[in-house]
Amino acid sequence: MISIQFKFLHSELRLTIVVEFIQLKTKLSKLLDVFCVLLEFRTPYTGEKIMIYLGIIYGLALVVLGIFGYIKSDMASVTALIPAFLGAPVFVLSLFSMNPKFLMIGMHINVVVALAGFIATSRDTFGFISGQEFDNQLAVYSKAITCVLSLIFIIFSVASFIKARKAKK
Repeated sequence: MISIQFKFLHSELRLTIVVEFIQLKTKLSKLLDVFCVLLEFRTPYTGEKIMIYLGIIYGLALVVLGIFGYIKSDMASVTALIPAFLGAPVFVLSLFSMNPKFLMIGMHINVVVALAGFIATSRDTFGFISGQEFDNQLAVYSKAITCVLSLIFIIFSVASFIKARKAKK
């Protein structure tokens, strides 16, 4: 009797996880659709300019996040500034990208930096989402915000690169 109940509970747990994963996948798909609609939105600027401004905003957001985390942690650890260390080069390279000569290399380097930020923070972010307990909540929140911002920037950048490639043809 106990064995049957355990298997039933185990199956129910597995089914719940699968259902939640499918719901998450559906929500992410809808979110990607929204991003695609935003990218197709017509503005007086070209797609290149939009990505430059998005890079500036992304870089500044990471710098502000890093400084906020450093101040909020009573300036105890320089590691709280890691988002700022990621955001500063993105901000500077986005400013350089306003010159068409540096546009392609600057934006590609920005995506590599964003990818590094996403990869470095994703493990703790997924642990945070799954309910894992962490000692330093401020660090986890900072990593989660960095991860989400980086993922959004990567998605917009890849979509912009694809659009630029198609426009050349």
